[in-house]
Amino acid sequence: DGMLICGNYMTATGRTSNQNGVPIKLIGDCGFNRNCKIHDNEVIAGHMSTNYWQFAMEIWWDLGGTEIYNNYCEGALDLCDSWDQYGVGYGIKCYNNEIGYSSNTTSLDRGILFEGSHLKTHVYNNHIHHVARGMTANTTNSSLSTIWNEVYVYNNIVHDLSGASWQTWGFLFDYNVTEQGGLWQDIYIQHNIFHAASTAPDPTAFGIMLPTADDFDDVYIENNILINWERGAIYGDKARDQATNIFIRNNLIYDSYNSNDPYFTGTFPTAGITYSGTVKADPLFVSSSDFHLQSSSPAIGAGISTSITTDYDGVMYANPPSIGAYEYTEDGIIEISVHSNFSII
Repeated sequence: DGMLICGNYMTATGRTSNQNGVPIKLIGDCGFNRNCKIHDNEVIAGHMSTNYWQFAMEIWWDLGGTEIYNNYCEGALDLCDSWDQYGVGYGIKCYNNEIGYSSNTTSLDRGILFEGSHLKTHVYNNHIHHVARGMTANTTNSSLSTIWNEVYVYNNIVHDLSGASWQTWGFLFDYNVTEQGGLWQDIYIQHNIFHAASTAPDPTAFGIMLPTADDFDDVYIENNILINWERGAIYGDKARDQATNIFIRNNLIYDSYNSNDPYFTGTFPTAGITYSGTVKADPLFVSSSDFHLQSSSPAIGAGISTSITTDYDGVMYANPPSIGAYEYTEDGIIEISVHSNFSII
């Protein structure tokens, strides 16, 4: 309870043949964690080719109040089972981290992983780059993926993604997610940028995959920018017992499969989807490395209002907001909001 890890420089690259360990690991074999603060660390964990898990941090069984922020990581952040046991108001917060490398490899490097149950998890304002998979929800821990409820993913800039052929993903849900705790609900993926590198081996896969749990309700995919997804920018696959209140609204999709529309295969139940407001055009970023919007960008004012109040820079979103992680401002004035840019409506 209350562990503080800050201001450290850690590496785990000295061994060969995948024998390197995890620099920061809060393991739950002997209990649980809560109220931990992990910030302002530089952690070098290497690639999947030299580190079997490629984790810079692995945080297990968190009971709420833990925050991971302002870290620089060459390696993934692995968030394993988090919920608000004691009424703090959130399970785990992961924000303002830079995760990635100076260039891409063909390793299956990841940015942020969600394992197990997530209740009141907030992942926002992270800069993820030069990995194969920006975000992944998988089932490799002992409890499998039991339930998601109130998961907020917003204002993340995820760019220059590239892996092997078919292995470049924006937000991947494992095909074998096992739902053990009932209905998945209240999942918000808003105001993010998911950009596959133009040099990624063909084909890139999918930008945002809909949850693969059998039962889910109230999923909001809104105000995101998705670029260069050669099998589909937004993707749903296979039948579900329940897939209701899925809102795919006001995203900008460019240079992607299926004429920049979502792509559904098999018997995915599309009746529960509300799809509207897609902008199919180049977002006109300032540059290939600066994802602010030019004054002529079609993303300006094309979003839908959400509970997210400020952008990646701390600028207040307009009403209606711009699509993406940055609000457009003509005068360059930045109104800063400290710590949280999320409000409950």
